[in-house]
Amino acid sequence: MGERWMVAKFGGNCVSFADMYDRIATIVGADPSRKVLVVSAIAGVTDSLITTLAKPRDEKEIDQYIAGLRGNHLSLLPKSRDGHDAAVEAIEALVTKLERLLYGVMYTEEITPRT
Repeated sequence: MGERWMVAKFGGNCVSFADMYDRIATIVGADPSRKVLVVSAIAGVTDSLITTLAKPRDEKEIDQYIAGLRGNHLSLLPKSRDGHDAAVEAIEALVTKLERLLYGVMYTEEITPRT
């Protein structure tokens, strides 16, 4: 037979609270077989992105939105785990990319399907 794969998908409320990550780690660690792990956005983020892009914003609104999004994601990181600094860097890089995208949409006053 072929290799056995365990697929786990977590998103929404499952990844919206810091204490949930220990539970996720327990679930994923319970099966030593190869795994595919899919993690989607924390609760509300996808809808907030759609809402933010749906109408023109000014710089102040973008700055507030980005600060909130950054804070929400950074608050989920445990302070004492290996990889904390790398996770902070990854979040910062992605949030900066989103911020630049939102400013681009604001300045050009257009959004494409690709955006």
